[in-house]
Amino acid sequence: MEMHAKSLSLDMDVDTWMAKESYVFTHATTKRRHWRRGAQTLSSKTTPDFTERLGPNNGFMRVFFHDVATKLRAFHPGYGWDEGLVAALYRAGGQEMTLVHRAYEKNWTEEESPRGWVLPQMHYLGIYMNDIASGPDQNFGIAFGEPKMATPVDLDAVWRGDLASGTTFLKLMPPEDAIVKMRDDYLHIR
Repeated sequence: MEMHAKSLSLDMDVDTWMAKESYVFTHATTKRRHWRRGAQTLSSKTTPDFTERLGPNNGFMRVFFHDVATKLRAFHPGYGWDEGLVAALYRAGGQEMTLVHRAYEKNWTEEESPRGWVLPQMHYLGIYMNDIASGPDQNFGIAFGEPKMATPVDLDAVWRGDLASGTTFLKLMPPEDAIVKMRDDYLHIR
């Protein structure tokens, strides 16, 4: 998964990429930098993949799932979703990557979430969704201008909690833990 995500990433820093795409820096917040080109806005977030406990963590998994969701959507417009990822910037051999996103909104409903078909597919791939959005007040959203199909899960949660049972990879868990976690995932589907 990580190797595939690296192959989808550009070997470039964010300032160079933004200049190449004619975006101008506007401001920074605690976690993100914001850029503008005309009426279009982007944000960039650097992920400390290699410095996190049990990392690499955030960026590579998000890039991988973005690719999966994009391919599903190309296959059938009712599948996949667009969480607004525009580019993944990773310097070969580096210790971090930067993800560039389009602006997104959070006013989606439970009924609009593709969770019902996403979770079984992710479990088939051996992925347990550590962070599932449980309502529009959560930190998940959709890219502006996209159909109201909310990003159903936090795509970059490789682990939460302890190493034995907090992993995202079902095959690394004791079977009993995997069964309980999968059951909990399905309880979120209404």
